[in-house]
Parts: sequence; structure tokens; C-alpha cells
Amino acid sequence: MSRPNEDLERVARWLDGEAIELTADQRALADELAADEAPVAVALDVEVPPGALHRVHARLRRSRRAGRWVRVRVAVAAAAAVVVGVGLLWLAPQAPAPAGPVPFETYLAEMARDPAPDLQAEVEALEMEIAQTRAQVVAGGPSEVTVALAKLAEDIRSCLVEDPQDEDEAIWRQWVDNL
Repeated sequence: MSRPNEDLERVARWLDGEAIELTADQRALADELAADEAPVAVALDVEVPPGALHRVHARLRRSRRAGRWVRVRVAVAAAAAVVVGVGLLWLAPQAPAPAGPVPFETYLAEMARDPAPDLQAEVEALEMEIAQTRAQVVAGGPSEVTVALAKLAEDIRSCLVEDPQDEDEAIWRQWVDNL
């Protein structure tokens, strides 16, 4: 329900404690606002100062008015995004359109074509790699991964098991003592 600003100001001043004569409608609005204040005061376990909720309602109305501008800004930004998107689509290179309808026989022949000639080079490279790996396995030679893991294990073992060098003796002992 919308009220004229003068009514709201008179009610607010009356709720703030001014001695003002109110009309019946203004008095009903003041009673409604006072009734809204009572549950808040009980929930907070404090007494709400006169006119506090009216000031809250006034701020909410002001923020709603400010919210309208936010909606306008969002709408303008969305419109700008659409314009930019359409512009980018217009500037984007387009694939050439076919000269005309493709005959069914041509379409069917293209779909039924064997893709193997296009993939032949990749298949040959994979076959070569498989043959090399198979030869290493058959010959009993270790793979590169096995060699790398063995070297890493040896490095770790030498760091943990071997005695420290003479110049690092103090550091080694300090490390052992801190364990």
C-alpha cells in the first residue's frame, strides 16, 4: 500500500515523539508500525527506540529505488554484451557454403569411404614403436623406465645407507641426532 510522503513524514515525526495531530489513516499506519516494533523488541530483549522501524522502512524504500538503477545498469550491460557478441559473429570468418545440394550418391560414397588412408602414417608409427618395445622385451634388455627407476632407487639407497663423507660428518650426526 503506498502512502503519500507527507503522511509518512508526519507518522515518523509522531513515532519519534513529536506532539502532532494525526488523521485516522495516519494513526492506523502509526499503530501498524508500532505493532511491527514490538516483536523486534521482544526478540532482541531491548526496547526499540521510537521511530526506529520507520527509519528502517525509509532506508529500505531508498535502497529499493537505488536497486532500480542497478537493474537498469544490468540491462544496459546485457544489451552491450549482445551487441558485442553479434558484432564478433558478424566479423568471424565463415566457412564457405557448398555450391549446391550434394547428390545422395556422393554423400553416401563419402560416408562409406575407408578412413584408413588418412590414418596410415599414424598406424605405421605406432607399429614401429610396438616392434621396438617387443624387441627389448624379447632380448631381455631393461626398458628406459626400469633403468630410470633402478637409478633412482640406488640414489636414494646411497643417501640413506652410506656413511657420510668426512666434511659432512657434523651435519650428518646432527641430522641423525634430531631423529
